[in-house]
Amino acid sequence: MDGERRWKAARWAMPGGAWLFAMVLHPLPVWAATVALWLFDDPPGSEVAVDSSGHGFHLALGPDAAIVEGGKFGHALNPDATPRDGLGAYRYKAEDALNPGDANWTLECWLKARADMRADNRIWGLSGVNYIDYGRGDNPVGLYIARRFLPIDGPRAWNKPTGDLKADDQYHHFAVVYDSARHELRHYFDGRRQFTAKGVWKQVVIGEPPYRDVVFPPHYPMLQIGMRDAHQQWDHHELHSHERHMKKFQGLIDEMRFSDEALYHDNFEPPGSLARPFLRVWPPMLSAVVVRGKGLTDECRMTISSNLPSIPWAIHEEAEWLSLDRSQGTLTGEGQTVVVGVSAATLEPGHYTVNLKVRAGTFDGVEVPVKLTVATDVRDVSDRKQLFIDRRFIEASHNLRLRANQPQKIKVDFPGAHYPRNIIYDEGRKVWRMYYSPFARLQHAESGDGIHWTQFGPGHIGYESERDKGRLVPLDFGTVVMYDPVDAPQRRYKAFQELNYHALDAEGQELVSLAGGKDKRSLVGVYAFYSADGLRFKTAGRVLPILPEFTTPAPYWDPNISKYVVWFRVQNAGPGVGGLTAIQGNQFFYKYGYSSEKPEGWVEAVGPENMFAAGLENLRAVGRIETDDLLKPWPVAANAEQETLYATANQVKMVFWADGWDGFADFYTDAPVIYPYAQDVYLMFPTFFRHFHPSRQPWFPRFDDANGPLETVLAVSRDGIHWDRVDRSAYVPMGRNDQEDRMRTMTGLGMVRAGNDLYQYYWYTGNLHDSVLLRDDMPPMPNRSGLIAVCQRLDGFVSAEVDYRGGWITTPPITFSGNRLYLNHQCGGQGTIFVELRDLNDEPIPGYSLADCEEISCDDVAWEVRWQGSGDLAAFRGRPLKLHFRMASAKLYAFQFKDAGPSE
Repeated sequence: MDGERRWKAARWAMPGGAWLFAMVLHPLPVWAATVALWLFDDPPGSEVAVDSSGHGFHLALGPDAAIVEGGKFGHALNPDATPRDGLGAYRYKAEDALNPGDANWTLECWLKARADMRADNRIWGLSGVNYIDYGRGDNPVGLYIARRFLPIDGPRAWNKPTGDLKADDQYHHFAVVYDSARHELRHYFDGRRQFTAKGVWKQVVIGEPPYRDVVFPPHYPMLQIGMRDAHQQWDHHELHSHERHMKKFQGLIDEMRFSDEALYHDNFEPPGSLARPFLRVWPPMLSAVVVRGKGLTDECRMTISSNLPSIPWAIHEEAEWLSLDRSQGTLTGEGQTVVVGVSAATLEPGHYTVNLKVRAGTFDGVEVPVKLTVATDVRDVSDRKQLFIDRRFIEASHNLRLRANQPQKIKVDFPGAHYPRNIIYDEGRKVWRMYYSPFARLQHAESGDGIHWTQFGPGHIGYESERDKGRLVPLDFGTVVMYDPVDAPQRRYKAFQELNYHALDAEGQELVSLAGGKDKRSLVGVYAFYSADGLRFKTAGRVLPILPEFTTPAPYWDPNISKYVVWFRVQNAGPGVGGLTAIQGNQFFYKYGYSSEKPEGWVEAVGPENMFAAGLENLRAVGRIETDDLLKPWPVAANAEQETLYATANQVKMVFWADGWDGFADFYTDAPVIYPYAQDVYLMFPTFFRHFHPSRQPWFPRFDDANGPLETVLAVSRDGIHWDRVDRSAYVPMGRNDQEDRMRTMTGLGMVRAGNDLYQYYWYTGNLHDSVLLRDDMPPMPNRSGLIAVCQRLDGFVSAEVDYRGGWITTPPITFSGNRLYLNHQCGGQGTIFVELRDLNDEPIPGYSLADCEEISCDDVAWEVRWQGSGDLAAFRGRPLKLHFRMASAKLYAFQFKDAGPSE
């Protein structure tokens, strides 16, 4: 008999940050045949019915069960205490000792009927498979016993005789004995045998490792005392749609014992109280938490009691950080409560454990472990949504992987368009505006749903001419437009356009900075514009004296640092290279000052020794600038204009680049965004550009090592500076060779939210970089290029995923401000998620354990988690705790504490 089991402490928050611990039984072992003994003498209001056998098989009391007065020997269990139809008394995972199968056992207790008792009274059950019911609809005073879906002695022998509980208002002794040697079951009522039935009692199958843990919860068998574990919609004669109750025992149960012997063979005189002298110390473990900066003390309460009067007791403790309000006394009546104080002022952050030794009279000493966690790093998530894009909210896990999730491709009507230069929501008109271009001048389109777009032709967007008042000068196709939420209304929209040597004499180009006969170099760079409506702009002048090299800057306001941030391409070149005049493929740097007449000394081969971050000729990278004003010159390295034409890592901080795992490749575009629907989430959708090489592609007809396929990947960050590509899979994969996006998926700036769907848009072509075919004999695509939409679920970019083998996540300590917990998750029809609240000692908080959590399945973006029918977490506001997720075949995208309603 496996006697030792561990029981978790029950703890509730009290005013002032203290903790209240309920009383638990810490009994002396009783005779050897006893497996579990529930006296139900726990204090009314208890959430636990203590096992007095010493084996630790304590019962949880669900919302429809209560310890009440009026037992035969003290208190009793009322399994049907409320008008609701909820859980009664149960043990969520019945151990083998409580699920013995073909081995001797005896179940006995004292029963008292309620005056209005009807049929179907569950006394004992293992997951609705092995169970004992008192009375059924076709025999209200009969006994129904089943094991593994069949009655004990045949499929038609449903009801057996038993005594009439309603004959009087008294307690009656009830016993069922299984004799494995005889393969028979015997039933006794008030010590008198009622019947004997032949049959073999079988264990409820629980599975073997590793499978048994995957199906927990729910995990068979679940032990139910005085209830069935679910509603039933059938009887033994037919299936039908009439719902029946959860088969509660409609009365009181006192002193239930389960034994591993066939105790009764003949008629017997019912025993008196099954209780033996005991010492109670509740809880058997104390758990305390101190968070530096939020108070340096905590206290726990421990109750000592016995069923013997006038017993002297004493507690021995040694830890300097513990204090007791009393260390000795004499037990009388309901017992005595000891306040255990914890002071962590002199303790370093960490975990501490000490044992309190309780001695009373002639009883052996009881050791009560005290666990203390001194914490400093507790993250306040407030009521903001938190995404599982990295391991920020994963302190510990098992069989878990972070996966980048691909969106669904959706065809939209944008033929010939280049990738979007941004997407902005017009709150007043309730429409989304996309800025894009068909390799010409900047244009725009509008949509209410992200799928159906109204396109506006050229001539609607530009900046006001200074030479010809009233004329609108078109903006270049590469111009990016942003919405500024913090600037003045007349500067709410801003646009940025790159001006290169080849564009200085372009038709219609008239920037103020071009006047005055300036030399071309002083004109090259990025120019800014501003507008009140995002259509008609005014010039603001040059803000960057160096070139991002074709890809337009991507600016936004970052509320986390209260600054503007600008992203653009930089060349991954270090101090040994200096400035650049031009780049030829990925083979050579042309240093600033180069001329074709005198090239000696001005050309340098690209290689790891002159790269800023060592790699395999990974030249194109992403740089980042912070500024307080986008319409004034952006901060770059001193003398940048004199040092280089193209931006390099010498003038601009480089934050994202290819590495040795990427081989002969770099990043062509960036497309960053601050994700607005969660806290501290930065996303980037860079285009991975893999270069061909003649040693691997000798058949390539027009070899150029600057040609190759381009594909969108995903990178995530918490600060916009440090980036991770998760599993490095394609975010928007290229299509098959017979599809129009077979060689390029270049995602543009911005995204559209329509309900719980997010739409982004990528530029596709069937050709490689520089618009060449991979092979001469490859057929061209009917549509040379255009835009395709992708649909991603809200928050769905990265998921914490567990496969069919099951796994779990435990978060670091957090505090929150809402009163409900919502999950964005996907389980489908095969998966499950259960959530447990834990204290910082990783002890489950009573009432919010895995066993109390309602099963979470299916697919939702804001599912309210509930425990025993309630999702109210108001009592835990501001209290440090951890979330523990038990999962199988499930994806978890996000969680959020919120007062009410779905997440934003």
